[in-house]
Amino acid sequence: MPVGAGLCPAGLCPAGYGTVDVAVAPNLVPLPDPQTGLSQTGRFVDQATGDYTFTADGRVQGMPTVYQLVLLAVERADVSSLTEKGPNYKQQVASILQDALSYLVTSKQVEIKRIVVLDRSPGQNPDATVAMVFWKDLTTGADGQPVPVQP
Repeated sequence: MPVGAGLCPAGLCPAGYGTVDVAVAPNLVPLPDPQTGLSQTGRFVDQATGDYTFTADGRVQGMPTVYQLVLLAVERADVSSLTEKGPNYKQQVASILQDALSYLVTSKQVEIKRIVVLDRSPGQNPDATVAMVFWKDLTTGADGQPVPVQP
């Protein structure tokens, strides 16, 4: 015999039996930080996929707005315009990244501490490089997480 409301339609008796489960109190913090759980001002962007990430209960995770702006600016930097790896290649990559972040610098949201352009380790593609952008969030005074860029 089925358990539940099948034999007792339209409210003649309680549907089901047993102890009622207590629901977990919902976390109503908007855009929670994945590490601290505190509310943030921007949506968390996964650097590997470029997608927003979600908490276990389906809410969008958060991140500081300035960090999000740095990620998006660096991601949209047109490093692919460099076709040859000449003697000024590292300076050209750094210049393209500085141009991409120039709006954030002029609006006094970000200070670029340094941009490091490195060749890949031996045994890998000889034309491959990686750049790291080290920056400071001027709205909070905290150093931002280094942002890797693969030109």
